[in-house]
Amino acid sequence: RYFGGIKLGAGGLIRAYGNGAREVLREAPKKIIIPKISIRVSVPSNFTGAVYNCANKIGGSTSEEVFNADGQLLVSITCKVDLEGDLLQSLTDATRGEMKVVLSK
Repeated sequence: RYFGGIKLGAGGLIRAYGNGAREVLREAPKKIIIPKISIRVSVPSNFTGAVYNCANKIGGSTSEEVFNADGQLLVSITCKVDLEGDLLQSLTDATRGEMKVVLSK
C-alpha cells in the first residue's frame, strides 16, 4: 500500500481499488433472496388435507408435522412474507375457523 500510494498517488489508488472491487462484484455469483416467514398452526386432524392444499396453493412448504394426543395436527408452513395474509385467510376458511396459530417460545 505504501509503495502503491507513492507510485499511483491517491487518485490512482482509488481507481485501482475501485476497478478491482467492480470486477469482483461483476464476476461473483448472483443470488436472489426472497423474504419468507414460517407460521406454526394447529388444526383438527380432519383438516389435514386442507392445510396441505392451502400451503401448496400459495407455493408454500410444510415441515415439522406432528399429531398430538388431542388429534390436532401441528405443522409449520413456510411461505413468502407478502403471502402470509392470504395463507392465514385461506387456512381459516378451509378449516371453518378452527385453525390456531401456535406461537413459538
